[in-house]
Parts: sequence; structure tokens; C-alpha cells
Amino acid sequence: MNIEIATLNDLIDIKKLYELLFSDMAKLQPEHFRPATQDDDFIKFIIESERNDILIAKEKNQILGFALVQEHVTPPYHCFVFHKYAYLMDIVVAPTQRSKGVGKKLFQEVKNWAKTKNLEYIELSVLIQNKNAIRMYEKIGFVECSKVMRMNI
Repeated sequence: MNIEIATLNDLIDIKKLYELLFSDMAKLQPEHFRPATQDDDFIKFIIESERNDILIAKEKNQILGFALVQEHVTPPYHCFVFHKYAYLMDIVVAPTQRSKGVGKKLFQEVKNWAKTKNLEYIELSVLIQNKNAIRMYEKIGFVECSKVMRMNI
């Protein structure tokens, strides 16, 4: 398995994995998410951007999973200490490839990506119902640093 940066040739396979991701999110929080497809223009923008990448796990020309990572900086408020960091916006592994080390290898490459850009840390968000993902994130070193809360009105 190789990890490489996605090109426009990978767009169709990335969209298929996004459908799986969005379907999983809809199952976890149907009141906030629904099954959908990702917009072609969004994927093209990420692929062509200098501050974003989609890292793909590939074997025999088949995409097993991907991680969309972005370069961010803290907001320009006086109370924030300035940091440049990587934001892991999306990560998905094909269901047939889960528990085979694909996610672990993608995370290692996200770390390498962040290091080459001299970023200080990696941040991500996860749905609270996604217990398997939370366990995996904690196992590889992520810690909870904030909480998003909602109140229906």
C-alpha cells in the first residue's frame, strides 16, 4: 500500500468514499446529516490548493481510503496564542479495508505532511456517537481539548 497525494484522476474514487462517509454520518446523527455526494468543485479546489491535500491510500490502483488535511492558523483574537496547525477535515477507509492498517498509515502520513509544513499539531472533530473513531484517535495520541454543544429550541 502506498500513500500519495490525490490528483484529479482520483476524483471519482474519492467521491465514492465520500458517499460512504456521509452515509455513516447520517446514521450517527440523522437529525443533522443526510446521505449525500461530495461536490466535484470542492474536491478539485482541495486538490489544486497549496494549503490543502487529499492523501490517498492506494494499492493496485485501488483507493482504499483518504484523509483530507488542511493548513490552518489560530484566529486573530488577542486571547489566542498564535499557532499554525493541520486540521484533519475528513478521513475515511473503505469498509472492506478497515482494521487492516490503512487508517494508521494515513494518520502517519498526515503527521509527515504537517511536519514538512512546520505545523505544530493536528486537530480534528469527531461525532460523539462515533465511538470506534474516538477510541482509535485516543489510541494514537489525540486528546479531547474542547466540546461542541447544542440545544434544540
